[in-house]
Amino acid sequence: MDLLVTGGRDSTARVWDMRSKRQVHVLAGHANTVEDIICQADEPQIITASHDKMIRFWDIRMGLSTKVLTHHKKGIRALANHHKEHTFASAGSDKIRIWKQPEGDCLRTLDDHNAVINSLAINQDNVLVSGGDNGTLHFYDWTSGRCF
Repeated sequence: MDLLVTGGRDSTARVWDMRSKRQVHVLAGHANTVEDIICQADEPQIITASHDKMIRFWDIRMGLSTKVLTHHKKGIRALANHHKEHTFASAGSDKIRIWKQPEGDCLRTLDDHNAVINSLAINQDNVLVSGGDNGTLHFYDWTSGRCF
């Protein structure tokens, strides 16, 4: 099935079948705007981040939340999935956190960015890049968390 997942201000993520152009699931559980989404073949299949300070793991077959991560103190604006490891990064206006999948354990926290972080990306060389609303970019070594 060819799927598309969208998030919105109505606090939901919606799963769409691209062939039939029909909605498959409404993933409800957030209390504020769903800002970013990761989709993957492995468990969890969908990860959503919201301004409600929560990250949710979703089972696409059931359309249900399987885990909620609540470590962020402020709204989460960006997610980035690692290309080889079963890990991902989340960023908000407080800091960047690195998570283990599917457990949801927080592996480390990166504090050096003194701005609201609006975007994250990880390249093939294990460099995590964050973009802040003050126009700055920070480059981190994925393994050590060191900002360079």
